Amino acid sequence: MGLRGWVLGRAAMGALAAMLAGPARGQDACVVDQEMLVLPRCALETRGGQLYVGQRFVRRLFSNTRQKMAAAGAEGEGWIYVDREGRVLVRNVATMDNGADSFHGGLVRVTRDGKWGLATMRGRLAVPMEFDGILDPHEGERRWAACKGCRMAGDGEHDWFEGGTWYWIDLQGRVVSRD
Repeated sequence: MGLRGWVLGRAAMGALAAMLAGPARGQDACVVDQEMLVLPRCALETRGGQLYVGQRFVRRLFSNTRQKMAAAGAEGEGWIYVDREGRVLVRNVATMDNGADSFHGGLVRVTRDGKWGLATMRGRLAVPMEFDGILDPHEGERRWAACKGCRMAGDGEHDWFEGGTWYWIDLQGRVVSRD
């Protein structure tokens, strides 16, 4: 057998061994799109009933920053906020300008199954998900515009709420006035 036959034989044996071993498993096989910062399911793990991002991926979210939380997209979860230990603090974060919505007055908009609410930085619902839409407050405002009976509309690039009855709600979700 010449060198060419030996190389081809070794390559075939390597391919067969890889097939028998099955697909790569664990975090070594888990790939994250660095540009989009979307975490695949394999980057998430549950410990003690709490959802975490694997430590290998947390470092990427916090590279060269002093922030306490980082936003990331997570497959099957939508936008999330994660602390430096990898603990997922807030799930179901609303999308704003192709990313996770920002906190305003310590609260962030969250949405699930067509309902909207407000969550704290620790993920506790300060305003239950009982509204059909909530807008971010204007700079310095201590109240939020929320609607019941409105629906999401869009033009393919931008989304907005249409119709319904609009209310001003406070930081606890109490209606303070009707629009």
